[in-house]
Amino acid sequence: MKHGQILAFAAALAVTTGGIVALAAPASAAEQVVVRAESDVRVAHVRYADLNIANAAGQKLLNRRVGQAVHAVCDGTASYATFQSEGFCKTAAWGRAKPQIARAVERAQLMASLGLKDVNAPAIAITL
Repeated sequence: MKHGQILAFAAALAVTTGGIVALAAPASAAEQVVVRAESDVRVAHVRYADLNIANAAGQKLLNRRVGQAVHAVCDGTASYATFQSEGFCKTAAWGRAKPQIARAVERAQLMASLGLKDVNAPAIAITL
C-alpha cells in the first residue's frame, strides 16, 4: 500500500470510529485512555486540563504526553508491523496531533489573556 493510500485509509477509519471513541469513560487529567475500536484502530485521548499550556513549560509537558500516547497507539500489534516499520504510524499520528495542539495552545493563550482558566479543556485525540 502506498503512503497516500495508508493515510487516506487511516483518515477514513478515524472518522468512522469517532462515535465509538466518544463513548469511552473519562479519565483523570493526566491519564491516557487507549481505546480499541471494532476496526482495530487504536485511539488515545491526551487530557491536559491540569496543565497551563499558555506557557512554554505546559506546552512541553503536553508534547511529552502526546509523544507517549503516539508511542502507545503505534506500539506493537502484528497488524501494524509494516506500518510501524516504515515509520508511517508515528508520522501520521503526530501529523494529526499537531494541529490539535496548536488549536489548544491558541485557545489557552486567548483564555489567559482574558484572565480566564479553561476548566473544560478537551483532550488531544491521537489516531492513525
